This record gives sequence, C-alpha cells and structure tokens, in this order.
Amino acid sequence: MSSSLAAVRPGDSISLNGVPHRVEQIDSYCEDSEQGVFWWCELKLSGEDGAVSYLEWSEQKPGIYLYGTPGDPESVGLDGNMLADFDEEEEGSFSYDGRTYYYDDSGEAVCFEGRALTEAYGAEDGEACYYWDFYDESRQFCISVEQWESEIDAYFGVRLDPAAIEAPEGD
Repeated sequence: MSSSLAAVRPGDSISLNGVPHRVEQIDSYCEDSEQGVFWWCELKLSGEDGAVSYLEWSEQKPGIYLYGTPGDPESVGLDGNMLADFDEEEEGSFSYDGRTYYYDDSGEAVCFEGRALTEAYGAEDGEACYYWDFYDESRQFCISVEQWESEIDAYFGVRLDPAAIEAPEGD
C-alpha cells in the first residue's frame, strides 16, 4: 500500500475505510541519527466535512498512521519537563484517555514541505523540527509531539489497516 501512497499527488482523492479524502499537501521528513537515515512521508488530507487529518507512513518502518488536528501537548497530559525527561532517559510512559503510552523515539527531523520523497532526496533546504513519539502497547495508537521553533503541537494517531486505504496507482 505505501507504494500506492507514494504515487499520490495534491488534488488526488484517496479513501480511508470507504470515506473519501482529498490530498491537500505532501510533506517529506528525514532524520539522520546514529541508527542511520530514516525517511517518512505525510499527506495532509481534507474530508468531505472539511476536517483536516494527516496520513503518515514510511517504506522503512511498518505502520500507516492517521493523525487528527493538532492540540496542545498538555491536552494529552504532557508538559515540557516530561518531554525533557523522556529525551534524557529514552524511556518511560504516561497515561492518556485510559491508555498507557510508551516512549518510542525522539530526535530532530527535517521537513521538506510540499515535496514527495523523490523530490526531497538530496535537498538541503528543509525546516528543522524536534519530535517525540509514543505508542500504546499494541502500537495501534500513537501520540506524536512536534516542536517547530516556538510552536509545539501534539497529534493523536491511530494505525490503519493498509487494506482500508484506496489510493490511485502510480504510472
């Protein structure tokens, strides 16, 4: 499925669980860490009701996640001190909405706004952000926090079954 998603362009329509969404924008991200270079892609989607969501996937990591609109990290029970502790300890957990979320990863990534992966490879003009990712035990639910200069947002995500995604096939 992720290969079909890689062929999607702004203006295309994709279906998630039978519900149509319009692709508004494609952003690619790159993280260069001790574990190597990791790339992922995000589609900004709008539903028929105008609601915005974000579909994120990678060819390098399993899982396709759908995130809702951002909120303040404190709305999910996180604050700056907790995020700093997760960075330092590289482990830990917190509870939100009856679920325990475990620290998975954090680091600096570069966003190549408006560019598909093939257009972002080798580019040097992206915008840096810092992120923290947390998953529940089943990895069905995710909370991702992103910090951009002075702005910090938390996104609640749910893992999608690739069979529930219909996207136009590439050329």
